[in-house]
Amino acid sequence: MKFDMNFSALLSAVVLAVSLGAPAEARPAPSGSGLVTVPVTRIHKPVYRDVVDAIDTQAIHQKHVNRGSQRLALMSGRPPLTQEELQKVHETGELPADLSKRYFREGVVKFLEDLKAQMKGKGSLSPMSKGESFLADAAGGFDPKVADAANENTLTPAQAPSSNDSLGLDISANDIGYLATIQIGNPPRDFKVLVDSGSSDLWVGGENCSGPGGGSGCGNHTFAGSSSSSSFSDTGKTWSITYGSGFLSGDIVQDDMEIAGMKLPAHQFGAAKNESSQFSGDDTLFDGIMGLGGSQLSEQGIPTVVEALHSAGLIQAPVTSYKLARLADGSNDGEITFGGMDAGKFDGSTKVTVQNVSPKGYWEANVDTFKVDGKDVQLSGRTAILDTGTTLIVGPGNDVDALHAAMPVSRFDGFNWVIPCTTTSKVAFTFGGREFTVDSRDLTFLPVNSGNLTGDCYSSITRGSVGGDQEWLFGDVFLKNVYFSTDAGSNEISLANLA
Repeated sequence: MKFDMNFSALLSAVVLAVSLGAPAEARPAPSGSGLVTVPVTRIHKPVYRDVVDAIDTQAIHQKHVNRGSQRLALMSGRPPLTQEELQKVHETGELPADLSKRYFREGVVKFLEDLKAQMKGKGSLSPMSKGESFLADAAGGFDPKVADAANENTLTPAQAPSSNDSLGLDISANDIGYLATIQIGNPPRDFKVLVDSGSSDLWVGGENCSGPGGGSGCGNHTFAGSSSSSSFSDTGKTWSITYGSGFLSGDIVQDDMEIAGMKLPAHQFGAAKNESSQFSGDDTLFDGIMGLGGSQLSEQGIPTVVEALHSAGLIQAPVTSYKLARLADGSNDGEITFGGMDAGKFDGSTKVTVQNVSPKGYWEANVDTFKVDGKDVQLSGRTAILDTGTTLIVGPGNDVDALHAAMPVSRFDGFNWVIPCTTTSKVAFTFGGREFTVDSRDLTFLPVNSGNLTGDCYSSITRGSVGGDQEWLFGDVFLKNVYFSTDAGSNEISLANLA
């Protein structure tokens, strides 16, 4: 199969979570309620039409598997890159050969350049004539609009906010990541930042940013600096961080910041001075990342945004709550809430609160049971890191095999588990005595053959044993099915069924 799209646009369409800016009406004045809600919208973008080989859904799936595995590896204690390795990456724009063995904390980033080769001539793809729809309708199979979103990177406008304390957010493609738009500087300007519960640093590009090897500029982004803001200043401290397909280093700066109408004067954050090519290119369309894990994870040594809002008395508690929307539902009603839990978004009778068991600052909880279609798979002593910055569910190989063995017509292709695109299986996980079920639509990531929506699909539950035989990583595939809340004050996690 062939469809028209240039490679640069294709990379963006598949992997990047990109905000095109929140509508003005989604930025209300602060209400003083102490509860701030940021509605989630979805990212879509018109497809670009240049003739290239059809997208290889196996390559897409494998990249998400790799990122989830790498993420779990560092969460389990693998070392970051050394300063010498960081410098080499900056000079050459290339990552070390052993990079796949390391975790980097952002799961929704641009594909590595080697995807270009992988996408040429692989997969069982049928030919398609020019002008033909990329995906045919398939009732009862993989949702065509979800597959289109994965390949076209289209944008759906935000719903009206559900309360006065709301901002617009974006969702990338087929629910692979979530973004918020915040304001920085004087005068304030919009910055698009990826929302990541698995890291704890806030950064955007700096005006003096340079690309690999000292190349000029870091792409068509919004940058922070004294030329654009009268309240900007440099603290004189430096900072660096490494992610799944790139690295950043720069200065710790301060400037006025506004989040959902709440103002943080002279707030400190990172301004990237050096960016690897994965962040400095024009096709990297987000401006930065907002980490919302525990502050002990911060490479900058700075309290997270939610902690800063609480310290300033702008919210009642250092709580961050998530309702992640699903493209297939068509409602675009997701939210991220600062300061508490939005009672209108979850069923209060199903709420459970459990202790965070991670000493490192990740949001991690004990999992009581794993079930498939009501059958207990008999996995005990497991924990799961709950991470909005990872798309898939990643677990130890033997555990993942056991789950799929309980699913009808599942098979392992030597690299990944494959299940029917028409699956009706329900996978459920129990936390604090409460069972939470994953919608069967979320179990299928993409079709194996992009022209057959009723055939085989790659499973959204993948093998990744780098965290040991007890630790799982639950990304958006699970989190779309629950209301997820973290409390940095009590070090607790709350989950509930959605309203």
